[in-house]
Amino acid sequence: MSAHSTYREACKIWAKADYWTIEDGVKLLLGIYPDTDPNSHSDVSEELVDKYHLYLSLADNCLGVSLPVVKLGNIHTSSPRVRVKDFIAWAEQKSLHIPTTLESAVREYSKLRSKRCKTNLNQWGIMKHRCRGIASILWNEDSSISLDEMSKHEKIIAYGCNISEATPEQSTIKKWIKDLNPNKS
Repeated sequence: MSAHSTYREACKIWAKADYWTIEDGVKLLLGIYPDTDPNSHSDVSEELVDKYHLYLSLADNCLGVSLPVVKLGNIHTSSPRVRVKDFIAWAEQKSLHIPTTLESAVREYSKLRSKRCKTNLNQWGIMKHRCRGIASILWNEDSSISLDEMSKHEKIIAYGCNISEATPEQSTIKKWIKDLNPNKS
């Protein structure tokens, strides 16, 4: 990124990405350009470098659970990728400060995309809808399946939850499908 580029311009560009590395996301949260190495950049304070490593460790420890990872098929990368909206939602959930400039850029681009797309679901939303559809079909075929059995059914796990390395907890799947259960007793 050139010296004359502003953080606002960087946010507008990075908000359009399909995904970020957690390093890129953390840098943007802290107001650092993604191509800057905070460990060796003279303009980055020691306090900010410490915060960078703290946030990075937090994100790394949340990967695949509260911070869904993007599956890239046969593409192998050294750093996990996360969807932009998932990263921002995760930062909000963890009560991390999100610069207004970054939040506005992501929100603005998200609005533009949602106008062009019929659905604007994140990985968890897609998994929820898949799990509900599969559960509905399975319960139509066999209404004796209990909610507990359905939430661990191999087809629910294999086809409903296969878009992310993070598989939802059984309790989450139960919440998603419980209203479809024909045996609500």
